[in-house]
Amino acid sequence: MDDITEYRLYTFGNFYLSSIQQGIQAAHCLGELFLKYTHNTPARETLLDWAEDHKTMICKNGGAQEQLRELIELFDTDNNQYPWSYFEEEEGALNGALTCVAIVVPDTIYDLGTSLARDYQKGLAHYSVDRNEDIFMYAKAGKSYVYNSFEDDLINTIMRSRNAT
Repeated sequence: MDDITEYRLYTFGNFYLSSIQQGIQAAHCLGELFLKYTHNTPARETLLDWAEDHKTMICKNGGAQEQLRELIELFDTDNNQYPWSYFEEEEGALNGALTCVAIVVPDTIYDLGTSLARDYQKGLAHYSVDRNEDIFMYAKAGKSYVYNSFEDDLINTIMRSRNAT
């Protein structure tokens, strides 16, 4: 994914919480991100780039605890090069409930998701898949994207999650 120019932090909040509570849990999860990525790694550089130059947060409805656990399973893979974390409340507060999962992604992920969603709504399909090689490709208007199955799952997760309200 070349020419990365912008990052966004996507948070997925437990939908049993109110909007303000989801926002607070997103802030807790952001703190966990910085505690998790303390060493000089590409993921830390991405996180710092987001914090210094972009700061955009998108709070999404992550569903119930089970769906948030599924996000952790999705993000906790060697194929994931993006910084991510989660936050669980203390036992005494919310009985240890998982309240938020977060990930920082480059513009190519959300731009590609938007393009794919628009084309899908129009009945168009412009991408080809070679699952044997874990490679996806999408080309439109002279721009092409190559991405792996983790990124495809991430794009689908971001696009199908509703914004938190």
